[in-house]
Amino acid sequence: MAPPETVPSPPWRGARAWHLAGLLLLPALVFANSLSGEYHLDDVYRIEDNPQLERVRPVWRHFTDPTTSATLPQLVQYRPLLPLSLSLNRALSDAAGIDLLVGYHLGNLALHLVAVLLLYGLFSELVAHWGAGTASRGSAAHTAFAGALLFAVHPVAGTSVNYLCGRDLLLMLAFLVASLWVYARLRRLGGGAWRWAVCLSCLVLSLCSKTNALVAPLVVLAFEWTCARERWSSPRALARAAPFAAVAAGFWLFTRFVLGFSDASQLIVERASHLEYPLTQLRLHLFHYLRHVVWPFTLRAEAHVEPSTLGDPRVWAGALLVGGSLVWAVRRRRCAPLAAFCVAAYWILPALTSSVLPLRRLATDYRLVPSLAFLCLLMALAGARLTSRRARVALLAAAATWFGGTAASLNRHWLTEESFWLQSVRHGGSALAHTNYGLAVSRRDPALAEEHYRRALELYPGHVWARINLGLLMIASERGAEGLALVEEAARLMPRWGVNHHWLAVARERLGRHEDALAAAERACELEPRNQTYREQRTRLLFAAGFGAQRAGRSARAIELYERHLLADPAAFQTHFNLAYALMEAGEAARAVEHFRRTLELEPGYHEVHRHLATCYGALGDEAAREREEALYRAGG
Repeated sequence: MAPPETVPSPPWRGARAWHLAGLLLLPALVFANSLSGEYHLDDVYRIEDNPQLERVRPVWRHFTDPTTSATLPQLVQYRPLLPLSLSLNRALSDAAGIDLLVGYHLGNLALHLVAVLLLYGLFSELVAHWGAGTASRGSAAHTAFAGALLFAVHPVAGTSVNYLCGRDLLLMLAFLVASLWVYARLRRLGGGAWRWAVCLSCLVLSLCSKTNALVAPLVVLAFEWTCARERWSSPRALARAAPFAAVAAGFWLFTRFVLGFSDASQLIVERASHLEYPLTQLRLHLFHYLRHVVWPFTLRAEAHVEPSTLGDPRVWAGALLVGGSLVWAVRRRRCAPLAAFCVAAYWILPALTSSVLPLRRLATDYRLVPSLAFLCLLMALAGARLTSRRARVALLAAAATWFGGTAASLNRHWLTEESFWLQSVRHGGSALAHTNYGLAVSRRDPALAEEHYRRALELYPGHVWARINLGLLMIASERGAEGLALVEEAARLMPRWGVNHHWLAVARERLGRHEDALAAAERACELEPRNQTYREQRTRLLFAAGFGAQRAGRSARAIELYERHLLADPAAFQTHFNLAYALMEAGEAARAVEHFRRTLELEPGYHEVHRHLATCYGALGDEAAREREEALYRAGG
């Protein structure tokens, strides 16, 4: 019997297998040197010092309590999938025996690869079925591969791979792309409620990753008006975008009125004028963000950006770019619908952060990561117009090599705090950049650190962190009075920040002013009662202040402080001993015996206790007990 004939797979299927392999292996190779990077920026408060990541369950707590996202109140935002994914990441790393920091970086890289594969799927759908003409599956797959690959290895996308907290953007992008992919297939193939359920569920997950996904209804409308060729006034287009708008509205109503929380209150600040932020963004879109797409070597955290005015010609150049590209998209939406959609999506996706809402930071390099995906598809569409296949392959290879090489080079800046902030101050960093660079070099070069702290105060005289770090540096270099004044001023500038009072307590403690330090530590705990670090500091200072009062002969104050310390740490044997000694000196022999006995229970080898017990029993008239304790003391000696 002859064997059955083998039906060959279509050529595009074989190409797709190579595409998937390339989209997994090439970015993994580019970002392989990012796995040993340290914690940076918000990583400290969201990850390194966040006790909420130490356990996975109960999972729901992240969805009902925004404070699980960070230990610093100013950074608390409603992004429940960020702490949830980090806690899962930590549990998996512990189970596999992987270094925790490496495990987090592997998690970010894995999420980036998932987002890339989803982009490849969406791009394949868009190019094959929603472009100006009918593209073959093979050519569509090649174009989609080019767009996804450029994004996968681009150094701008790499900021979210290297920055551990940047996984909120990776999660948001992955779920948003999945939602759009399902929606595009739903529009083409039809389908029942299940496709809508998957589509909108992905949108909910995107919103739970980062609220930037609130612009999803506008992206859907842009798709309808370009790729789906609906009229501007089409009620069908509005009806199809309505479910997305309903989900976005429901998410906002839930966080605002059920949880009583708003990200906007954490991010939006007052500015000199209503035009300052949008004018600056017009300039930045051309001279900052797009420049970094082509020439990424000045990518940096906390860039120093001067606000723009109407008289700045760069503002008008940026306005020409934004307006001109949107006019082009409107005019070409019939003959080049997919390119027009890419342009619209590029401007819609950063609308919440880089348009008119006056956010705290004027520029952040990773803001345009989602937009970059559609810019990369636009570049791939432009490259696909080349008639020569060799030219297309050469162009893609050159672009991927350029972006991948620069990304691998820039990854090195994320390895340490010093290298990370050096990149920023070298290319124009903000006051915070200079402060953090000073902190990174303070141990090896205090003079250089002081120089950068002072530079930070030149850029922003009210900078709290610069004052605190400069003050602590001065205290360490025997300029205590001047240094303490700076830290106290920082606490006065932001009196509702518990972290300022925490560092004020540190400054006072280093100068030996333990009771004053205790007052600052108690204020920090009052402002942020859930902060474990602040509670531990207060507990430590209760003992130090009690010891200081005891040495100064203020027994009553020492007794009060020791008793408070034992409420926080009942097993502190040295505190029991010191309290017993203070009680003995105050003539309260019976209470002193109680705490001396407790000292021996906790630390049986504390031989000195027997001598003091003998004294107490003598004062109480119990001669038998006194002799017994004296005998134990002599025997131990």
